[in-house]
Amino acid sequence: MAQRILNFNSLDDALEELSSIERFRNVETTGLWSYYQILMHLADYLESSMNNFNWMQPLSMRRTIGKANFFKLRQADKMEPGLANPSTPKVREEGDEKAALQRLRRMIEEYKKFTGEHPEHPFYGLLTREDWDFLHRIHMAHHLGFAREARKVVAKAVKKAAKPARKAVKPAGKKSARKPAKAKAKTAKPKSAKKSSPAKKSKPASKSKPAKKSAKKKR
Repeated sequence: MAQRILNFNSLDDALEELSSIERFRNVETTGLWSYYQILMHLADYLESSMNNFNWMQPLSMRRTIGKANFFKLRQADKMEPGLANPSTPKVREEGDEKAALQRLRRMIEEYKKFTGEHPEHPFYGLLTREDWDFLHRIHMAHHLGFAREARKVVAKAVKKAAKPARKAVKPAGKKSARKPAKAKAKTAKPKSAKKSSPAKKSKPASKSKPAKKSAKKKR
């Protein structure tokens, strides 16, 4: 599934998108990160832009390569996937999405009211407040585009849960029908064997009677 293309003109648009996603029955993501990780990453990014980042590229890179890359972002008005960031998660992790969503909303409101001095960006270098507004806007549109409603996933899960129940009923009926038939066949064989054995022993007894009569006549 492809990433959704979102365009935010302000952080208020981002808040509206979060409210829309919150109404989804289930949320799935098209990339490696879970929805929980996306929410936490966006909240961390906002908070760091008001305090300090936990990583920083060399000054020479921030003044040259970083500055040139920020200029490209401005012209494209969007963020492309696959940008390197040492602070981003490398392994998928699930968590409390509701708590993460509340934190992100709180960070957005705090950022909107923030009037202090912003720290230097770890890659793009020195940015104005207008630059930061732009960066947060495209950054949130980029990551929230990886979240969507998981309608098909829920439907497949219901079908898979129903199939094992049907299969389990059929074998039980077949086995119970075959077992009694086998049991009757086994019990019938020993009875016929016992009845035939006495008949064989009675034949020699009838042959011995004529032998006694012939002996008397000779005498």
